[in-house]
Amino acid sequence: MKPYHLIISILLISGCAKQEPVIQQLSSPIKKIEGLVYESGAKNSIPGVPVIAYDKYGYLVNGSTTNIRGGYAISDILPGMYILRIHSGEYATGGKYVGEYYKNAYNWEEANVVIVKDNSVTSEINFLLDKGAVIKGKLIEKNFKTPIQNTPFFLKLYKSKNNYIDYVSQTDSIGEYIVSGIEPGKYNIFIEPEGWIGTSHSDTLVTVNLIIDTLKGVNFEVKKGGTICGKVTPATQTWIQIIGNNKALEKQVDSAGNYVISGLPSDNYTIKVKPLPKISQYAWKYWKDTNNPINAISISIKEEDTVKNIDFQLQQEGIISGTVKDKNNIPLENYDFEIYDARWNRIEGSELSHGSNGYYEIHNLPQGEYILKINAFIPYLNKAYCGKYYKNTYKLENAQKIVVKYGSITNKVNFKLEPAGIIQGFVFCNTNLLSGDSTRFYIVAFNVKTGETFSSKNTFTGGYKILGVPIGEYKVCAFAPGTEFSAIWLGGGTTFNDPKTEIVKITDVTTPVDFNFSVAPRKSKVSGKVYDEKTKTPIYGGKVIAYDLSGHIVQIAECSPEGYTLTGLSSGKYFVKTTDFKNYTNKWNNNKEISASYNTPILWAITIPPNTPYLEIPALSGDNKDDATLTGTVDFRLKKVSDKN
Repeated sequence: MKPYHLIISILLISGCAKQEPVIQQLSSPIKKIEGLVYESGAKNSIPGVPVIAYDKYGYLVNGSTTNIRGGYAISDILPGMYILRIHSGEYATGGKYVGEYYKNAYNWEEANVVIVKDNSVTSEINFLLDKGAVIKGKLIEKNFKTPIQNTPFFLKLYKSKNNYIDYVSQTDSIGEYIVSGIEPGKYNIFIEPEGWIGTSHSDTLVTVNLIIDTLKGVNFEVKKGGTICGKVTPATQTWIQIIGNNKALEKQVDSAGNYVISGLPSDNYTIKVKPLPKISQYAWKYWKDTNNPINAISISIKEEDTVKNIDFQLQQEGIISGTVKDKNNIPLENYDFEIYDARWNRIEGSELSHGSNGYYEIHNLPQGEYILKINAFIPYLNKAYCGKYYKNTYKLENAQKIVVKYGSITNKVNFKLEPAGIIQGFVFCNTNLLSGDSTRFYIVAFNVKTGETFSSKNTFTGGYKILGVPIGEYKVCAFAPGTEFSAIWLGGGTTFNDPKTEIVKITDVTTPVDFNFSVAPRKSKVSGKVYDEKTKTPIYGGKVIAYDLSGHIVQIAECSPEGYTLTGLSSGKYFVKTTDFKNYTNKWNNNKEISASYNTPILWAITIPPNTPYLEIPALSGDNKDDATLTGTVDFRLKKVSDKN
């Protein structure tokens, strides 16, 4: 598993009521927050606990880990107001204590704000952690009712779809388990024993009432599942990644290169080998001998099946290297990257290593063409740079492809980034902040002249930040995929060209601008199924997207075996298309094929082909004229393709 400081991912978003810009005093001296973390009652110090500082938008600013005496010091932080938090779970407190916000709060609304002033160190910001409640139960094999003994497992406590806490433990010799450090609340509980199919608890919600509760009898019945095994040659430090429509997992090969992955539900799986960056000098690949996920051969498996000889022969890695500097040729250190293959498929699992003087390397790449983007942000200064694709463009479709060969380094892939602006604010429904833990919004800024896009998501506080926005004029949209909230543009417009939609001007990259969104649910929806054109059988795993008449995205729906549903659509006219259906062409709502013979990523804005018909949701009359209630059906029939390029 990843270290905790790598697991914390702060996501962001955007909306309607305009506010005056908030000036960030970047010239102020850098300050520090310090304190101690104790065990409640006994007051024993607790070492090894991450303490995280967030700004009011829910964005991670900096953090520190307690030392052997329980002390921490968060350095490199500007004067201002911060939310301090210790997370619960295995990767924060080792599953031994309940995390909390300062001061003794379990949610951010009740947290005490920590104020960092210009003239002093902010000290004695102390935490007293409770050991928390305990959940006990038993793991049982479903068919024969026998205990699952001495087996490691992952347990997730879901507060909401996007908010869960991880725990790791092991059953004993009679199949019983204990998980501690649980905070009070209502949870959906999901357990996944190693080598078994994961399952949720039979009760929809399990309630933990008190911090001293011991909740007994939380039992699970699980099934064995299918198995895939094989060998990686040469034997090296490598992970095997298995991806199905409903499950993804990874496992490291043994010292001889062998692997066995069990507990797989019936499904079709794509398998990828991922050598450890900078440790194993080999390239990743999909089975069977391809680096293109579209051409990767899926393996069909049923519960209790064993599929053998899924073997990999590795080749020497390709490497991309270069430097990242600002416009004055000063090296940057706080940056990350996005990398895509030539078909715009986002590549996950590659890692960027930082060197001195802005030097970087990206390892374990197979031979091929790639698109690379570098983003830079200094959280403790709230300072962003314009993220760019190579070579010097903000648009994925205009990026220059980078050629990589096995066993060689493609060097001098250099980036120069300019300081850029930040658009930030909150997402409201009525007067309530909408936390990204419960309702995930995307906030997208569109440059009105160039069409360049910059995006973010809302965080646990309901705040968002769009980082690295160049000087220019923008229209900004907020939408929540898979929810009843309709897309809304800054100013209250429902489309890009709506007269109500306002323009945001970025004129000063040192001063973030604040704008809030006020969103509302809508009842209209468009649903349907996606079929294989030849076999007439349903296909799933991709997405269906709705765009307004100007080609700007307003809603996204995942497609399951039951079909898709685009919800929260306001009255208006829309174009609808498919995307991300592996090995299938994409089509518009009139079942006209999209020109590319391979999948393209979700683009925030696209060019609509001439003569493409639109769907219309009519407006109603009276007080609820915006709350249209049309329920439409649009099915798609996709053609399977075999792309050998």
